[in-house]
Parts: sequence; structure tokens; C-alpha cells
Amino acid sequence: MRPEDYLLRRLADLDVGPGDVKHLINTHFHSDHAGNNELFWNATCYAQSGHLEDGLQDPAFPPRYWRSDYLKYEAVDGTQTILPGITVVHTPSHVPYHDRAWVPIP
Repeated sequence: MRPEDYLLRRLADLDVGPGDVKHLINTHFHSDHAGNNELFWNATCYAQSGHLEDGLQDPAFPPRYWRSDYLKYEAVDGTQTILPGITVVHTPSHVPYHDRAWVPIP
């Protein structure tokens, strides 16, 4: 990656700081999907309850990528609307308890 591709730089290009992010949906805890969770100290992080439990025990999901004392996680069970207009769709495939966020396009 080039320095201009780093997440904080891309957010800055949009005039968004990491503290501005209020909600973060984790489809799973591989480093390329959850490796920057610690940047979002002000967000509620959503993940399938089973994946939260597995993530604490499975070495494929090293906690350094997605766990921090200050992060707040909210468990999702199956397909669930978490915010108005935002539904987390349970799509187990890539990893157990995998999710996709679904936002209807008007």
C-alpha cells in the first residue's frame, strides 16, 4: 500500500476523523477486515455473537487485530436490523458466523 492508501489518510480525504465514526460492523475478525478497529475509539462495534465467542478462542483471529479495552462490542444474532435502514445479514461462508451489512438503495 502507498501511504496515501492508509485508512486515516483516506478518512481525512473525506474530512472524517476516527472519532467521528459511531458504528463499525465487523463481518469477521481477520486482520484485513478488523485490523484497524482500535482507531475507532468512539464507535460501537457489531459482530455475530458466535463470532465474538469464537474470536476469543480461535488463533485465526488474533485479538490484537480487533480487541481493545476501550472498544464496545454489541452482539448480533443472525440477520438483524441494527440501526434504521441498516440490516446485518448473516451469511456464513468465508468464516463461521460471517456477516454482510445490507443497506437498501432508494
